[in-house]
Amino acid sequence: MPASDHTVRPAPFINVRNAQATVSLSPRPPFRLVTANRSAAPFFQALVDLRTKEIVGFEALARWTHKELGELPPSRFIPIAEDTGLINELTDQLLRTACLAAISWPANVTLSFNISSVQLKDRTLGLRVLSILDQTGLSPYRLEIEIDVAARATTQYARTNNSG
Repeated sequence: MPASDHTVRPAPFINVRNAQATVSLSPRPPFRLVTANRSAAPFFQALVDLRTKEIVGFEALARWTHKELGELPPSRFIPIAEDTGLINELTDQLLRTACLAAISWPANVTLSFNISSVQLKDRTLGLRVLSILDQTGLSPYRLEIEIDVAARATTQYARTNNSG
């Protein structure tokens, strides 16, 4: 690092206790930028009716493009959003973006969107989803909400095994 550059940059931490080394992300400062910079975005995977071979919907898959680590799947950053209390802000941002994209699709094509199981405790979740639908103009009949309980269980299992 040049002598004139005194900027402190968070660095990835390599956890060598695991059989397979993994990169852990610093939770607070860089992750806060995900919502501020809107660097997390939905990518869309087609849902196809196997009988007709027609696209009937798209599932929104969250991805975060980290400037050093590249594209990260939700399993890498959703637990951080949950732990830091940023999950609602991130979900609202991703849902709004996905709904805006879905408006341009044919009226019979649905949007499937995952929410974190942690968010089921939030009494305002339904109101926030309805507000986003109202703001974007997407019909509630075109939105399918899925609860991502399997990912949370896997994350909890991994945390338990990594702590001992």
